[in-house]
Amino acid sequence: MDISSSISEVNLEEIYEHVYDIHVDHKPREYQHLGYVDKSTDKLHLSLPTSGDELTITQSRSSLSGQEASSTGFVCWQSVSFLADWILGDQRCPFYKYFKGEPKLNVLELGTGVSAVLATLLGPRSRHYVATDQKHILKLMKKNFVDNVASSKFSSSTIEWSQIEDTSDWSKVDIVECDWEAPHHGIDRCRDLMGQDFPDFIIATDTVYNEYLVPFFVQVLSTMMGPHTGALVVVQLRDEAITAKFVEEVATQKMKLFTIKDELLSEDLIKGFGVYYILK
Repeated sequence: MDISSSISEVNLEEIYEHVYDIHVDHKPREYQHLGYVDKSTDKLHLSLPTSGDELTITQSRSSLSGQEASSTGFVCWQSVSFLADWILGDQRCPFYKYFKGEPKLNVLELGTGVSAVLATLLGPRSRHYVATDQKHILKLMKKNFVDNVASSKFSSSTIEWSQIEDTSDWSKVDIVECDWEAPHHGIDRCRDLMGQDFPDFIIATDTVYNEYLVPFFVQVLSTMMGPHTGALVVVQLRDEAITAKFVEEVATQKMKLFTIKDELLSEDLIKGFGVYYILK
């Protein structure tokens, strides 16, 4: 993927200056809350205004706050809807062309969440899309994918899906476990499914929210990236310390960190989010 004209490199020797600047320049709207779309219902209608896509998502509010296997992944977050709308509906987006026409990319998503928004919308537009999260998230994630996916022209090794035609030339979409704190099985499974060590593109939204988890997330990201892999990570700008921890961990892993130029972003992604691109 060549998006070199669309990105600006972050000086990793001036981490705190960058973190301060992005929290000021991308200051969230006053009414923006923690970032969930709607935590008041288990049945959520999601409308993407630019791309025109419509999804109905089943969330689990009880699991979000439950004592056993609770996870922020049980509800849908704004970052994923803003990102999907930008990629599919805004021609300024440097990734727009990669999801139009003939499927081109092998894509890995980290921390997909139950909504499966990106897997649903980008999966059938990819050569192979592998969506991952913790084991207890997967059942509801698969349900939302099957309930919302518009194109039936994909095959899968991990999703129950009735296929009659020859699917050899279709896109592939898979949903599998990858726990960042114990990732080895998940990493091996992803590589087996993709038939290669490294994807072309890694995508992650709202995976940087907990200071404890940030090193585990960045380590998995680094492990899954090859010399030709690009990674797109959307961070909601809540706490400067957490953003700084993320940038520090990227520097520790000796990766290169870029921001997407503001003039290419949608207004929704400027107001309250950092949109990062990472290379090795």
